[in-house]
Amino acid sequence: MEKRLVNPDNLCMGCMAELAQPYARCPRCGLETRNYRRPQNSLPLYEIVNGKYMNGRVIGMLDMEGAEIAAITHGNSLGYMPAAVVTHIIYRIVFGWKEQPLKDIVMEAKKTVQKIFRGDKHLKELTDIIDLAVRLSENHKPDLDNINRIGEGWVAEETLGIALYCALRHQNDFSAGVTAAVNHKGDSDSTGAVTGNILGALLGFGAIEEKWKTNLELIDVIIEMADDLCHGCQMIGYDFADPDWDRKYVCMIWRKEGLKPAW
Repeated sequence: MEKRLVNPDNLCMGCMAELAQPYARCPRCGLETRNYRRPQNSLPLYEIVNGKYMNGRVIGMLDMEGAEIAAITHGNSLGYMPAAVVTHIIYRIVFGWKEQPLKDIVMEAKKTVQKIFRGDKHLKELTDIIDLAVRLSENHKPDLDNINRIGEGWVAEETLGIALYCALRHQNDFSAGVTAAVNHKGDSDSTGAVTGNILGALLGFGAIEEKWKTNLELIDVIIEMADDLCHGCQMIGYDFADPDWDRKYVCMIWRKEGLKPAW
């Protein structure tokens, strides 16, 4: 397939879709650059960092939203800062405008969290465990030995560290990564879930072995909801109004009406 260069000025900084003309309203996510109001803790749209255009919604806003959601149940910063890291990684994998090695995405997420939460007394504990996970993923010791050095996953920063280790170590093999993530004596369901999120986003549904998908309860519902979350919830601008989304998930009358999604 022939590759075509895209002018970065013609990219939507909300979802990386290509626009018909620079700064036009995005038909996919509704972002209108001229009316964009930059949230606190985010870079301006079209900011250039290390020679790359960076999305202001990613650097700061989405990461902070991930942390804020986690903070509903985890008030300590070591409980919600890891959520910002995972948010950044998943977004970069799925919506990044060009492919990046997973290690580069992890280190970018670490640097972003350092900027957002600079001054936090627990920040170094988090970044140390990220660095440890990256280092261990590059050695040749058994998975269990490396995971035991990170911890057991009963706290969020250890869960993140184990998931990053397993995803980096087995980034081309979903089964191997998830198997390593659940075979330890700690909070294996949490470490397995986060590892599966990262590797699933990285490798795609088709790369998951059929044995993990066969006889899975509510698989059709899960796939439909996953597709909707990834593609179907196209908010209009930034007023968070989507009639299709409201009818399907708020009013729950989508099936009754027999409607098809607009996208």
